[in-house]
Amino acid sequence: MDLCVLPQTGMGEQWLLLVVVAAVVLAAGVALAVSGRARRSVLTGLGALAIVGALVVGGIGGAPSAQADAGSADCVTAPMRPAPAAAAIVVTPGIPTTTVQCAAEPTLQVPTTTGVVYSQTRTGSSVTVTAAAAPGYALLAGAVTSWTYDLTPTTRAPWPVTLPATTQATLLVDFSNQSDTYPMDPADPVLVPSLQAAQDAGALTYALDGSGYTESQQFGVFDGETDEQLATGTVRITYPVDLAYDFAENQYLLTFIGEPEDLDAQYDAQLDALTAPFPGSYARPVADFPPAIEITGLEIDASYEPGPGCATETAVVALEADVEFVLPPVLDREGVDALGRALPDSATAFGEPAQTLTEDEGTQESALTDQSAPVEGPAVTDGSDASDASDATDAPDAEEPTVDESIVVVEP
Repeated sequence: MDLCVLPQTGMGEQWLLLVVVAAVVLAAGVALAVSGRARRSVLTGLGALAIVGALVVGGIGGAPSAQADAGSADCVTAPMRPAPAAAAIVVTPGIPTTTVQCAAEPTLQVPTTTGVVYSQTRTGSSVTVTAAAAPGYALLAGAVTSWTYDLTPTTRAPWPVTLPATTQATLLVDFSNQSDTYPMDPADPVLVPSLQAAQDAGALTYALDGSGYTESQQFGVFDGETDEQLATGTVRITYPVDLAYDFAENQYLLTFIGEPEDLDAQYDAQLDALTAPFPGSYARPVADFPPAIEITGLEIDASYEPGPGCATETAVVALEADVEFVLPPVLDREGVDALGRALPDSATAFGEPAQTLTEDEGTQESALTDQSAPVEGPAVTDGSDASDASDATDAPDAEEPTVDESIVVVEP
């Protein structure tokens, strides 16, 4: 229990009482002296009064102080001196930050700092953040307390070049070509030059990728004696190629960079797997000749930066290749391998320039039916040699050559 000293008790007024008693004694002594009484009597009276005054004062001063409950009505609390104010804690305001967003206004992050109160004001896209000290704190002298940020939304730039999902080209297979590089005529001759121009301007980057080059071809399995078709299957092989672009000729360039033996080995292994379930069978392309070869895995890879805060955008354009064969007018099938490529000893029948056949010209495949020997071309003579030709025909021992009418001669 808290106690307090009651007023008007204890030793609070002891010196005042002593002064009063002394004054009374002095007055009495003066009165007695004036009355003429004997000096001894006066001194005796003064001594007695002094003793009485001392006893009174001592009794009052020795009395214990009266106390009461500090919460009672009788207790009067004396006013206390205020405690000295504590020193303010000095703090440094944290700095707000912004983060750029793609096609949106930047986000504003205001820090949480003990002892600092932040406020914001905005005018249009401009935001000002102000820092102030919380009660009991003071900001470091000279610290920055106000920041202004531009929160204008960013924009997303479109692709510098419009890209299709796929694009086409024609792979030209010329049997007279002795190199490993084959041209490919683009169906869209503007696409790659446009990409190159945009890359030169720093708007995007692109690359031609031939790493996934794959050839697919349908083969049939036939009985070795009856030629009856027993089954069909797809031979699918991969081959390392390099895909480039010739801007002078405006053509793709497809270069085979692997070993031809590897290509042949893949074909042989898969053809053996097709014929294995059928002893005595053989395999050949279902489409006969020219072979229907599907080429996949070629692509154009492109990327660009749409704008501040945006992730890099990428796109893949598939390059689909049709195959076009450049063939001699007449070619013995035995002089062509499974890919439709001329073997080293193959030659044209007439020494005429090679002609172009596409896969759509399959109706002329009868020109490549199995023959044991190339067909001789008719002799070409002028009028002066006509009689010689007639005599040779009428000779009794001359045997008229037989010509297989199924052979179709493709004129140059």
